[in-house]
Amino acid sequence: MTKQIVCISQHYWDDRWFRKHHFMSRFARDGYRIAFVEPSITLVKKAPEGKEHLAQHDLFDVKVHQKDENIFILKPPRALPLWNYPVFSKLAFDYFAKKVQKKLQELGFSKFILWDYIPLWVDSLKHFDYSRLVFDIADNLPEFYKANKLKYWNVKRACDKLATMSDLVLVSASSLYDQFLPKTRQRNIHIAPNGFDMDRFRQSNGEVPEELKNVKKPIVGFIGTIFPFLDFDLINYVVDNNKDKTFVFVGGCDGAVKEHWMPITAKPNVLWLGRRAPQTIPSYIRLFDVCLNPFRVDSISEAVNPLKAFEYVAAEKPVVSVRMLSLEREKIAQYIEFANDYQEFDLKLNRILAERKKPKVDEHILLSYTWEEIYQKVHEEVERLLVQ
Repeated sequence: MTKQIVCISQHYWDDRWFRKHHFMSRFARDGYRIAFVEPSITLVKKAPEGKEHLAQHDLFDVKVHQKDENIFILKPPRALPLWNYPVFSKLAFDYFAKKVQKKLQELGFSKFILWDYIPLWVDSLKHFDYSRLVFDIADNLPEFYKANKLKYWNVKRACDKLATMSDLVLVSASSLYDQFLPKTRQRNIHIAPNGFDMDRFRQSNGEVPEELKNVKKPIVGFIGTIFPFLDFDLINYVVDNNKDKTFVFVGGCDGAVKEHWMPITAKPNVLWLGRRAPQTIPSYIRLFDVCLNPFRVDSISEAVNPLKAFEYVAAEKPVVSVRMLSLEREKIAQYIEFANDYQEFDLKLNRILAERKKPKVDEHILLSYTWEEIYQKVHEEVERLLVQ
């Protein structure tokens, strides 16, 4: 019988790729049929900025697009307002689940592995014809809502319940492992860290991006979305203290932080390039003299293993980072300079530039963080799950 996975995702397939894309694309390559269920938006809310072309949802039906022989993209219908609030969320997800399950049945999906990234679906999973349940956790999700106690406790309840229900729990960070181990069934929980695409870095042709050809050196660089979890005070501090350096930021900006970000982009030693195609990212990193990981230090960041840190190390670039508990426990931590405060961050940045040393990364350590290597370990756990 054909192996099948239904993946409930909080990201669109054709958006920037995250762990779910890397895992599901490889499962499809290896013969699994994949139904990738994208997120929805409400009837009254506009699509997120820059994602208007992705958020093309029908009012009442599930739209299906077949990407290739084994990958089907499902777009749930639009939802009623306030569907993420505790009072309404179960009604909304029951509605989604019934609609999606009907479409899955039409596509020939049955007794599939249900792979969930959105814990608020938990009370509605009973509507799915699944045989195994996987919960993949890449963030300390309740902490995203700590400003709203009602939402916080609803998401925490959902995470705890889903971890208890699941046949397999995957976590991206050691602190998440510590948090969810007591809640998992038969302790079937495994760390599957974030990684990087080795082929992209090895196959890059070394071409210099046009917009960086005449940029003043040294270049201090950052790759990734400008979003609320960055420490904008820290960025301001190091930019203002290093006017003789050019700070280059490559990535889009979350609309929620524009008021913090736009004044930084106006500084004379800052160059913000916006989004760039994923395959071009190595050519930008190659020109950086030092790379930044300026997260805001809090309960969210301690459970994060940022993709950008792995890409910096893969390019053998020096990295200065804030303290991040889970990242410091990874094998690549030995190639990253961690700072306790703003002053130390600035000090380490300048020391790296003065010493002009590139880290020599152990090839075996590097290979262990490729998406292919991480996927192979996840694939083994899934295959083991299927024969239980």
